[in-house]
Amino acid sequence: MVVYLDHASTTPIRPQVLARYTEFLQVLGNPSSVHSAGQSARQGLEEAREELANALGANRSEVVFTAGAAFDEGQMKVGRRLAVKI
Repeated sequence: MVVYLDHASTTPIRPQVLARYTEFLQVLGNPSSVHSAGQSARQGLEEAREELANALGANRSEVVFTAGAAFDEGQMKVGRRLAVKI
């Protein structure tokens, strides 16, 4: 049994997650587009958001997908600042 401890740079993907991810890679289209390919991509994205929200016990609006960790950190800092001001 391999024990992987370097989760700072990468995290192993669970087989069922990899299977769903690989399946979704076959869907072409920008989810922000209005054409049919984009709308198919949007539907898949929203289904993933719903599934993840349910798994976490969160609302769909609380699940935000970003491009990477640097953007995530920036959004988190902005959110904290806004929360303090409100």
